[in-house]
Amino acid sequence: MALSGAGLVALGLAAPAGAQTAAQPAAAPAPAAPAAAPASPPRVNPPGLPSRSPTERWREDHSALADPAKRTGFFAPLKYIPLSEGENPIYLTLGGEYRLRFDDFSENAAFGLRGVDDDDYLQQRAMVYADLHFGSVARVFVELSDTRTWGKEATLTASDQSMTELQQAFVDLTAGTSKTSTITLRAGRQEIPLGSGRLLGVRDAPNQRRSYDGLRGMFESDGYTVSAFWTRPVLNGLESFDDEPDDNLEFKGVYATLPIAKGKPFSLSADVYLMNYDRDGASFQGATGEEDRNTIGVRLFGTLDDFDYNWEFVYQFGQFGDSDISAYAFGTDTGYTLSDVVLKPRLGVKFDIASGDDSRTDGELNTFNPLFPNNAYFTLASLTGYSNLVSVFPSLRIQPLDELTLSAGADFLWRQTGNDSVYMANMAVAPRTILNDDKDIGTAYVLEANWRPVQYITVVGQYVNFQTDDAIRLAGGDDVNFFQLRTTLRF
Repeated sequence: MALSGAGLVALGLAAPAGAQTAAQPAAAPAPAAPAAAPASPPRVNPPGLPSRSPTERWREDHSALADPAKRTGFFAPLKYIPLSEGENPIYLTLGGEYRLRFDDFSENAAFGLRGVDDDDYLQQRAMVYADLHFGSVARVFVELSDTRTWGKEATLTASDQSMTELQQAFVDLTAGTSKTSTITLRAGRQEIPLGSGRLLGVRDAPNQRRSYDGLRGMFESDGYTVSAFWTRPVLNGLESFDDEPDDNLEFKGVYATLPIAKGKPFSLSADVYLMNYDRDGASFQGATGEEDRNTIGVRLFGTLDDFDYNWEFVYQFGQFGDSDISAYAFGTDTGYTLSDVVLKPRLGVKFDIASGDDSRTDGELNTFNPLFPNNAYFTLASLTGYSNLVSVFPSLRIQPLDELTLSAGADFLWRQTGNDSVYMANMAVAPRTILNDDKDIGTAYVLEANWRPVQYITVVGQYVNFQTDDAIRLAGGDDVNFFQLRTTLRF
């Protein structure tokens, strides 16, 4: 599929009449550092405007629009539709998103290891939601999505297209234990983003987002949050209304966020978690069996003057068939922002290591399973996954305008062990890489622009030049050039 220059220009949507400008969102996609997200951040946003979070509409709180005088934004009439007044007013919030995305692998999609060289295609994602509130004690949230792909030569996957589907449909029951503490029980289909997205992301960068069917309980008090969940991930089919829970995979756990130090110049919060991933029919290195994997971890994040940091330590244990599981990961994202300098440059570096399997005959599986990660953690090309990996990723981000950030970086990549494959997104094995033991994967050079001309619209462009090394070349792979341009309208 080929798109003309005019077609690419068409991706820049015009601002709606009466739209209000707003500051740049707290975090830009890779290679800029992701925002340090707590387990259950408060539902805060400008009344009548979409949340500055690029992903989670159910976090938005438009209750302040109970005052008709405040319903002045372009879409404000949709954000508070009063149905009943009183101590617990009933009101409805409506909203949605439309995203158009163009991807161009001008050289060697998937390193050329899957029989596809040039591949350029267009993807659409449309989402609408309705959020019915019964005061502060109950709510019903329903969200529909429609995801489509045109012109892709590689085989379509569930993250490319799922047509029209029920993305979320859950009921919340909330009780206040005090003026500052609440307990919420959530039941139904839901998204569960936790932490910084290394292990639990909503898969926003691909076309089809991730959701789960199950139960989740949440306790919040003065910045402390505890979330316990039992779920089955949703399997996305390629046609409309064919999604269903994965009967072969059960995912459950407890995740807590603890604020330790608040304010300036030093802030520190900690996430602690224990999760269980139990999958029938899992496959590693040609072996198949039940994967009963426990994941325990700690994430420390915060600021020190102009430094920001996001460090995570993870260990996994359990059973895969007759083998013991022993795997680990360590990820850091550290930056320094020259806040008083023109362009406000941020110098950052990510360092990540995720274990691979040292031997197929020692009765132990060491390959780290990243569970349900943010596939764009490294780049939007999603060429490398968070397994059997060592990554050093220095970057520079500047802010020429409040609504524009530019960033550049170089991601140096190796295998943690040459005895295991190179892994791509979603633990997909890069074909034939198990046949050589060279550790050098290559270097990804990344350029990105993130522009938010008005509150409702975001435009992101990213270019990746991946210079492969022998771990890929000895398997028959080659260098990759990738470009993505996407425009998102959110209301």
